[in-house]
Amino acid sequence: MDPKALIVALGLALGIAGCSDSSSQPKDPVPDSGYGTDSLDALSPTGQAPAPAPTVADDPVIIDQGSATPPEDEQRDWIKERESQSLLGRSRDKAKSLRNNLQGGTDGPDNGFAATTEEDEWVGTAGYRWDMPDGWKMAIPGSGRFGEMYIQSDFGAATVAFTKEDGTVSELERRVAGMVVDMIGSKVTPKTESFEVDGHPVKLLSLEGTYIDPSAKGGTNEKPFYAVRGAVIDLGSTRVLVILWGPEDTVKRNEGKFAAMIKGMYAG
Repeated sequence: MDPKALIVALGLALGIAGCSDSSSQPKDPVPDSGYGTDSLDALSPTGQAPAPAPTVADDPVIIDQGSATPPEDEQRDWIKERESQSLLGRSRDKAKSLRNNLQGGTDGPDNGFAATTEEDEWVGTAGYRWDMPDGWKMAIPGSGRFGEMYIQSDFGAATVAFTKEDGTVSELERRVAGMVVDMIGSKVTPKTESFEVDGHPVKLLSLEGTYIDPSAKGGTNEKPFYAVRGAVIDLGSTRVLVILWGPEDTVKRNEGKFAAMIKGMYAG
């Protein structure tokens, strides 16, 4: 055979053999990309895939603009203003509460304190005045009173109240006498002293026993070992009733000052 023809024949044989081997051997597996063919089913009629859904955070963060911390200087000024207003509010509420408690009844400040006014040293009405004795304090008048004084003592505090009255002298004397009863609840006959001051009749009344709060209901708020000193002053156009009441020891130690104050009444 011609050598050139032999070489061509061998080349054709080898090429046919190579093609047969590559088709008979198994191909390498295609790696799984993780995507199925479901997305192909979801294609729109136009052949385009839908847009992906927006991502939503698991825990959204909410920022409160109103709670933002101000700069240090502004924060310091704000805190100072807030505390000042708070202290002022508490002081005002406390003063109002104290005044309301004093005006709520006729009982004396047995707890040992009272709201006092230092600028006045006398009380007056209908053109007359009564000077406050040494050692006493001027208190904020309770409801219906034009004057009130306060006596501090280790034996218990006492109160002096001044009121204007429309009743007769006899009616006022009976009112004072009804403020005290004895140990068995019977009325006590007061000791009396009558005199005149600047031409006006005055009667002093003294009682000891169990004090009955005239503002209480059902006989409550009874205080044993109390004393009452009353002064009924007839000014003609009006009557003035002055009553000192409190623990017996406190009243007896101040009854001289009480009588001197009544007898020292003067026009002014």
